[in-house]
Amino acid sequence: MNVIAKIVLKPEFQPEFESRLRALTPLTLTEDGCLRFEAYRDQDMSNVFWLVEEWRSEADLEKHYKQAYVRALIDHYDEWLQEPLSVTKLSPF
Repeated sequence: MNVIAKIVLKPEFQPEFESRLRALTPLTLTEDGCLRFEAYRDQDMSNVFWLVEEWRSEADLEKHYKQAYVRALIDHYDEWLQEPLSVTKLSPF
């Protein structure tokens, strides 16, 4: 299962977001079921980030969302995001 997430931050929270995202990336890559986890910054809008993920199953993704280090980031979204989080789940056809 593939996931693409678009995260649009309020500029004042960008440094803290980047720090936490850098910290959780290597932990995420060791999770059971994580096949890919990459973060990108939009070239045209520096406060926009894209996460490109591949998970073995929806259950593995749901376990990921419950990890303490993931919650430490997600729990700030209400305050830090400039617009609602956009998550698209993709599967091959």
